[in-house]
Amino acid sequence: MKKNKLAIFAAAGNLTILAIEKALKMKKEFIIVGFKNISEFQRLEKYKNINLYKIQIGYLKGILKILKKEDVTSILLVGKIEKVNLLKAIKFDLTTLRLFLKLKDYSDSSLLQGIVDFFGEKGIGCLSQKEYFSELITPKGFLTQKRFGKKDLENLKWGYEKAQAIASLNIGQSIIIGNKVVVSVEGIEGTDKMISRSFNLVLKDNSFIKVAGKGHNPKYDLPAFGLSTVRLLYKAHIRKIVLEAGMVMIPQMEEVIQFANKQKMMIYGL
Repeated sequence: MKKNKLAIFAAAGNLTILAIEKALKMKKEFIIVGFKNISEFQRLEKYKNINLYKIQIGYLKGILKILKKEDVTSILLVGKIEKVNLLKAIKFDLTTLRLFLKLKDYSDSSLLQGIVDFFGEKGIGCLSQKEYFSELITPKGFLTQKRFGKKDLENLKWGYEKAQAIASLNIGQSIIIGNKVVVSVEGIEGTDKMISRSFNLVLKDNSFIKVAGKGHNPKYDLPAFGLSTVRLLYKAHIRKIVLEAGMVMIPQMEEVIQFANKQKMMIYGL
């Protein structure tokens, strides 16, 4: 009988380390597949007893060869891939190029679904991020001690609807709003860079909203809200934060909530 062996596709960021540490704690049999120009190999190489492979993310044929060699039965996609850098550095093999020709567009969700489908056709399933990191998913209600009132919640619900609409178009998963005004929208640069470029656009009493949006697959496409982001929001004088409950991951949940409480910020799962 074939063992349930996992391959963790480790991009950048703390989530990759959390995935590895959890696999070790659960005593899973697994390997790590890291990507040149993307993965933080200095952090991955400390796991001396785990097989670590380094390969271009666009070499699907080579990745498949690794998975077959290791008798992998499932994969877990984790970590941050900055699309700007990806588009500059990526190289493709013929297998990947053929896959791209079948895609309806080159949005994040289409690219990832294409990759998942490719491995699925080879008998290699994809684990759900939502299930694997269930303890890190945003719950409903307030996560912080400080809370906003009904008037603020009405404005934030308005912004939440706008964020959902924007995310459904595969534009971005985060927005900054004022009083029923969209101040800034996340694009290809990612959440933190969107916040940084918005410092001069700050209106009085701005708020931050992050959602997954309709059509995002919880297997591989859950947005994350981390410590660097909450620190940037504090620097930008943004104190009200809304995250989509059940769909946004908080990898450093304890640290994020501690920081928000200390700075009298408000985080709400809607």
